[in-house]
Amino acid sequence: MKNYVTHIVLGNGLSVDLFTPAIFRLRKTEIDDEVCQNKYLIPFAVGKVDPWQEVNYTFEKSDCKVSIKTEKLLITVDTSDASFTVCSPDGKIQIYPSYRPSYGLIRNGYMIFDSAASVYEQNDNSRFAHWFYNPETKRYDVFLKEDKIMDLFFIYGPDYEKLYSGFNQLTGPVPLLHKKLYGFMQTRHHGDKGSQESLLALASKLREHHIPCDTLILDYEWGDGCEGDKNIPWGSGLQWSPKYTAPLSPKEMITRLKELHYELILISHGVPNYPHKDDIPSALPPGYTGYNHEPEKYWNALKEKLDIGVMGVWQDNRQNDICQGQIYAGMQDYLGEEKRATLIQCREMYNNEPWDSHYKPIPLTKLIGSHRYPFDWTGDCDNNWSELEYQIKAIINEQGPLKGVSYITADAFSKNYKVQARWNQFMSFNSVARSHTQEPWQPDYFIDPAKFNFNETEREDSSGSQHNGSESAEKSAENSIRKYLTLRYKLIPYLYSYAFEHYKTGFPICRPLMIAFPKDKRCYKNQWKTEYMFGKDILIAPVYQDFMNMEIYLPEKEKWIDFWDGTVYEGGQVLDYDTTDYEKMPIFIRSGAIIPMQESCEWIDAEENNNLDIHLYPDSANTMALYCDDGTSLKYQHGIYNLTEITCEKSENGIDIEVQPIKREYKAEETEVYTFYLHGVEDSESVKSDNCTVLEKEYQSDTQLLILKCSFRRGEKVQLSLRLK
Repeated sequence: MKNYVTHIVLGNGLSVDLFTPAIFRLRKTEIDDEVCQNKYLIPFAVGKVDPWQEVNYTFEKSDCKVSIKTEKLLITVDTSDASFTVCSPDGKIQIYPSYRPSYGLIRNGYMIFDSAASVYEQNDNSRFAHWFYNPETKRYDVFLKEDKIMDLFFIYGPDYEKLYSGFNQLTGPVPLLHKKLYGFMQTRHHGDKGSQESLLALASKLREHHIPCDTLILDYEWGDGCEGDKNIPWGSGLQWSPKYTAPLSPKEMITRLKELHYELILISHGVPNYPHKDDIPSALPPGYTGYNHEPEKYWNALKEKLDIGVMGVWQDNRQNDICQGQIYAGMQDYLGEEKRATLIQCREMYNNEPWDSHYKPIPLTKLIGSHRYPFDWTGDCDNNWSELEYQIKAIINEQGPLKGVSYITADAFSKNYKVQARWNQFMSFNSVARSHTQEPWQPDYFIDPAKFNFNETEREDSSGSQHNGSESAEKSAENSIRKYLTLRYKLIPYLYSYAFEHYKTGFPICRPLMIAFPKDKRCYKNQWKTEYMFGKDILIAPVYQDFMNMEIYLPEKEKWIDFWDGTVYEGGQVLDYDTTDYEKMPIFIRSGAIIPMQESCEWIDAEENNNLDIHLYPDSANTMALYCDDGTSLKYQHGIYNLTEITCEKSENGIDIEVQPIKREYKAEETEVYTFYLHGVEDSESVKSDNCTVLEKEYQSDTQLLILKCSFRRGEKVQLSLRLK
């Protein structure tokens, strides 16, 4: 690919590719440079396949040392041993190597990784590049068996926004999920005892219990590992089990589920066999938790299921390699532009694994580049407090956002009602939410529900009465799950907006305090690994043990409002927070927050909601970009979406609110109704509006809440000026 990147040949099989002034690759190869440029130019780790802009640089050579200077970096390479240093352009500040701690991929303002993972961590894949992009097929299907190409990628920030932007640009943006996947997913796992009737009964029961849910996931009983009551090798089956073909056909069953507003995902342990699949050694034996099918047979079976309405596939194959990318790309090609492909893949990381108590604190089988095919689940983790604590740290901190991966979920099952409630609270405020139990409030499938521990301790419910019976405790666990999923669904406009920001910038949805508040000395060393920001304005502190009280840090130079009772706290302090009520998870709102919500619902409609509640916590000026699109297609990748900038500023004169359309490509209704909820303010003496009709005004003095219901035409700039009493 001529002129793909600014390419500099150093000699001795070394070259440097400048992607930008702050991003480069050092390549060491035993293959002729011209062949590399034509055939092995873009490895699987790189997601941008269009040409990069030319980078200006200067070049100096002295003996074995070569220096390349851009406007951002001075790169010095020793051609005798391929070692290198990176400094500021004037050479005064050494950036790399650095002996500061690593946080995921991040160290001292830069990221450095090879084709497998960060160069500082263990990985069971080959560190060499073996798969490359083919411009003719538009797939990563060019294969090099020998260990002959070693790529090292370097991205310099130094701030986190630039680091994530560089990673997003180089390795490829993470596509938006189908909008319904930002709701709740319930896995159905019966072994070989499941049936069409039990699946439809679950669908109805969730609706009867008013548990918000959009997606049902059917495990190997659909035919992947069972033929009726008979177990078969996992992944060997590609057709429906007889128990799922009557009394309705599979297509009729899926239609019935869609009438109840559900999508269906199937778990598969089988993969299409492809050339060179087992040519590269790994720690996992070939076919681990998988079955190799003839490609045509696999694809015909999958396409038949997509044709009758199956949403996508959960590939339960632990070797997370090029195969997953091929399956995702194949599905997306088949579905076309009108529907987003859905693939769940494994990112094995857990404190303990229930099958044989393995300990896997980092995802040893994950490849750089596979994050482009969302989303992941963490493997068969354990069901106790220790596992919950580990999973929170891994999913929203060390092994997730700090490695550029936002969409990760876990099985979320438990050994008692308290762990189950806390699991589901955390999942409700994760980028993706899922449970792997028979019903969300039930134990995992290793535990007989009749023996589920609902009697661990006596407790006092919210009414003040004590109980320790299984029925009341189960109901209380169910109440907690309903409560937090209902809140998640109200927050879909907020969540979906930050999902789009993640697609555009790479900045994660769930943000460790370290990257959200980099100037706070009590955050910048990642001291609070179980706390995180959900988007920009909501702080989440999941309860991960059976605490009576839990320490929670509120970042400095901010004010924080307790979501539940409205108490305002100054930042920079550690709270000793009461956590005796296991139905209550600590949630704090940043002062100045702008949080769009929708009305309570039990499923997600893909189309835009024109009636929104905008919750404002007025302070100094703050802005939020509200995003919407059709929720199902890839049109957003071509600019077909709406983006509305909402600004709120509090001053001595009052409060100013502005709604500014900045992009209007997605068609929707002409009239919008926003209800503004202004928290912690005095009543207004007057309200002045431009291009907006104030339909209703209410003030609740006991909670200092001012409510304004406003109607306006889409596409017009709206201004509200409030003068407070």
